[in-house]
Amino acid sequence: MNSISIGTATTSPGTLQYGRWDAFDHPTGNREFLPVILAQGKEDGPTIWLTAGIHGPEHAGPSVLYKLLTQKLVDHLRGTIVAIPALTPAGIRTRSYVPYHVDINPNRLWPDGKLTKKKDPEKHPQFSLERAYERLFAEITATADYGNGCYLIDYHNAWIGSISFSFQDRVLYRADVDAERNKAEAETLLAKQQEMLEAYGHTIVVEYPAEKYIRR
Repeated sequence: MNSISIGTATTSPGTLQYGRWDAFDHPTGNREFLPVILAQGKEDGPTIWLTAGIHGPEHAGPSVLYKLLTQKLVDHLRGTIVAIPALTPAGIRTRSYVPYHVDINPNRLWPDGKLTKKKDPEKHPQFSLERAYERLFAEITATADYGNGCYLIDYHNAWIGSISFSFQDRVLYRADVDAERNKAEAETLLAKQQEMLEAYGHTIVVEYPAEKYIRR
């Protein structure tokens, strides 16, 4: 069974391990870190990531992860779960959808693979949180290995009294080069996504139409 280290936490078969992943240093001297929970069963299996708390007012996600990741779960687990219950600690501390050290939705700071115009670093410097998410995304893609792909479930809130549901994201592909190959890969990924959504067992909500999805 592969050993996985995320920040200060390292997996140990049959146990829960806790640690911290250093994100960035504030100009005030404090270090922003993300809490890490590693759950690894005694039997080999896939690795999947679970994240929550990217928006400060959305408290159900972190609560779900802390309730889910117990020794009882580990005793029946095959493979490894890597959990980050608070992707934006500053937002959670202040109950802010957009934390005080960025000026846009932090969900828009993750690498998305889209081709963008090169920005002047003096006029448009990266946020520290954006650079942190780039590093974290690299660790996710290097370790998550469910079914020949990289899989992550990110927990959010809708509103008080909402039913539990899953968003089915659009699987987009480039049609300007290698269109047939890209389309086949996208269809394979879509089938795996559908399998995961059905296994999760909750109501499935399809994301925006493709054109609007791209604009957002």
